Formats: sequence, C-alpha cells, structure tokens
Amino acid sequence: MCGGWVGVAETRRTRVGRPPPAHHDCGSITARPGRQTVRAVFRHLGAVPADLLDHLYRESCCVRGGAPDHRLSLSKRHGYARRRLEYGRVARRRASRDSVIQHPYVVVAPAETLHVEAWPGDGRPIALVPGLFGAAFTFRKVLPLLAAQGFRPIVIEPLGTGFSSRPPKADYSLAAQSRRLAAVIDSLGSGPVLVLAHSLGAAIAFRLALDRPDLVRGIVSLEGGPTEEATTPGFRSAMRFVPWIKLLGGINLIRRKIRGMLLDSSGDRSWVTDGVVLGYTLGEARDFDATLRTLLAMSRAREPAKLTPRLGDITCPVTLVVGTAPHDGDVSPQEVALMNHALVSFAVDSEPGAGHYLQEERPAAVVSAVERLAERVPPR
Repeated sequence: MCGGWVGVAETRRTRVGRPPPAHHDCGSITARPGRQTVRAVFRHLGAVPADLLDHLYRESCCVRGGAPDHRLSLSKRHGYARRRLEYGRVARRRASRDSVIQHPYVVVAPAETLHVEAWPGDGRPIALVPGLFGAAFTFRKVLPLLAAQGFRPIVIEPLGTGFSSRPPKADYSLAAQSRRLAAVIDSLGSGPVLVLAHSLGAAIAFRLALDRPDLVRGIVSLEGGPTEEATTPGFRSAMRFVPWIKLLGGINLIRRKIRGMLLDSSGDRSWVTDGVVLGYTLGEARDFDATLRTLLAMSRAREPAKLTPRLGDITCPVTLVVGTAPHDGDVSPQEVALMNHALVSFAVDSEPGAGHYLQEERPAAVVSAVERLAERVPPR
C-alpha cells in the first residue's frame, strides 16, 4: 500500500485556493481548536497502549486556557511515545496488568531494533506482521480476540515501520525483512508459529516460509499477494518530492494523506476516525526526519531473488482473505490465480462489503480464518 505517499507528492501540484477533497474537510484533526481536538481523539482512540493514553491525558491539560485559535501540535505532543506496554480494550479504559506486553524491543543487528508486542501465556503462538502502514496499532481489534481463542499473539513491526528503528543505510528489501522476523522468532523461542500478515507483510511472510520453513506452520494473508518489491514504481517516483513534504505540512500533511488512503482502501469507512489516523502515524511522528530517510531507503531496496518462481516450495498451508468491496490496494485476480496454481495448500476466503483493512472492518472474520487455518495445520 503506497498510495498515501504517492498522494503526498501530488500535493505539490495542487493550486492554492483549490477546495480540499471531501475526506479532508474541517473535521480533520489539524483543523480543530485544541480542546475539540483532544475530545475527538479521546472519543475515537480505542485500544491503544495505556501509558500512551496517560500521556495524552497529561498533554491535554496544556490546551486549557489557550487562545481561541490555539492548535494542538500533534506532531510534537503525540509523537514521542517510546514504549507501548499495554492495550486498552476501549477508549478511556485501561488494560489489566495481567496483559502486560513482553519483549518490547528485540535487537537483530547493530542499529537494527524491532518493536515487538508479545502477549504472555502458553497459547498457540501466532506472529502478526503489519504492512507499510498501521504497525501494531492496526491489529488492536484482533489481538484480544485471538487471545480469547487460545492463541498467543506476537506482533512484529518490520524495520522502518511503527516503533522499530529506522537506520537509513539498512537493507529494506523484503528478503532482509524476513530474516529479521526469523531472528525475532528465534530469540523469543516461539517457533514454529502461525503467521497473520497484512498487505506487504504477507510478501515478507512468504519469504520467511521459504527461507525458514521450520519457523512457519501456516500463513493467513490479509489482502497480500506475492509482491516482488517493497515499493511500487509510483512510490519510487513520489520519493523525488520528499524535500517538499516538510515544507508542505510535514506530519500533518502525512496524516491528511493517510486518512484519504484509508478511506479509499475501505469498504466500510466508519472505522477511519481522528484517533485511528493518529494511531496509524505515531511511529512516523516520533522522528519524522528519520521516517523520510527510511522511505527513501525503501524506494531504493532491491530483492536478491524473485519470489514467484519459488512459490511452489512453500509447503505450509496458506489462506488468502480478501474484501469484495471495490477498494484500493486489492490483490489482483492474476495474483490469486498464481497462488492457487503454485502453492501446495491454498484457500481463499472473501468478506462481502469489506475492503483492504480487514482487521479493522472484520476482526471476527479474521480470527475465524486463523482458526480454520489452524485446523489444516498438522500437529507438531
């Protein structure tokens, strides 16, 4: 999913005075006075780390008494959370202390640290791999449902995403990302695992299953095909305009573009709220300069080998879940046919009316797909 960043570059060509698109209206976060912003964020910011909610409540006190045109600087006030220790089930509710996330960071190489949210317990381990956008936050609805069904979720944010580190000279190829996932699973002693991957995360999961079949018992791909590169030609072209992004609004510009991308990628758009947009960009806002450098590095990454000719070597069962509503970022019929022909054990589930972010629109259906896959996996 690179549409959000392509849209950022296109902003440079927008004429001054042109009315904004419908989904960028004055209801956006940055167009509200501070007090209204805080209320909007708290109203919609469900299931985020409790320590981050505490931080937001403390920062909200700074808004009182401001001038009528006061603006809450989201990039400064909300962008520096260092750790995400607990999940809250709903807005304004704290998670219980028995759900403390373990192993918040795992060092896989010098300057390469992955943010990991591993739930406690002895349930069936399942590694969750987000795509380019959303990081661990995108799975907040799915995690408690998986735990309730006897799974032990382990969310691994790939290098350069979420709260993982962003070294500018690292190898951001999908092959390198899969090796880092293997290093995390090895370090936690959790393998073999089921893998639930969204979008680009599925391309990483496929490579992990090829290179380390001993670590992967099965894969549920949420709208993710056998992508050959981490970025699209449009994404790489958009990176020419990176120097303009900060001049045109920085992180607030990114948030507006991410909002538009999420809306265009959805069947049911009701989940795209101010709080969600904030959650999807927290890691990027923490060090915006590093985020831009990382995106440039991703656009230059090259894969050491093609994935498509090797799909037949993936022996674990794979389930692809797709949404049927017209939306951006879908898996093409050609990719579905390719997987059906090449993979040893392959199934397709479809969710009527859903879009690209199935974990947001249909979390219960996602968990059901995981349970069905688990039934197809031979016992250890």
